[in-house]
Amino acid sequence: GMFSGIATVKAFCWEKPLTEDISKLRHEERSSIFISQRMKAYNITFYLVTPALASFATFTVFWAQGKELQVASVFSTIALLQVLRVSIGKQFAGFIESFPECLVAIARIQKFLIQPEASNAPPPAPTRAAAAALAALAASTTIRKHTNTPHPLTTTTDHIILDNTLHDNLRTTNNTQSLDTHTYTHTHT
Repeated sequence: GMFSGIATVKAFCWEKPLTEDISKLRHEERSSIFISQRMKAYNITFYLVTPALASFATFTVFWAQGKELQVASVFSTIALLQVLRVSIGKQFAGFIESFPECLVAIARIQKFLIQPEASNAPPPAPTRAAAAALAALAASTTIRKHTNTPHPLTTTTDHIILDNTLHDNLRTTNNTQSLDTHTYTHTHT
């Protein structure tokens, strides 16, 4: 788990390089978040300003043509321009904001889907600690088989639970462990 990872970092004196890597990643994340928040601020501003700018541009052109502004045409024009606020100001801004996130999500899903099947992947190589534990387990099982005493380890047909660190490294297939050049067969007691 996490604590064994911390122990590994401390055992190999990786604190400083790891801290530098984490600081670099956090700096990149902060700059990305800053850009994202700035884009959201622009989008909100665009959403709020769109009707006012559109009204100003429309009425300026209308007035520049020498036409007279009437209350009925001004109110109906403002009502139609409010539709722009929702359709362009909100939805277009939301599209601009969400599009990069959508591309990232699509890339992640595509990367996941094109990976090979897990059943085709070779099993991970066992560690020396796992080999030693299985040798001890095989010897212990053989001794207990002759003495008829119960085995202290919990065993099933698919798992051998020794402790948390060894359990993660062991892969059992039909109760047979293949380690280096030796093959240990687990038998139930």
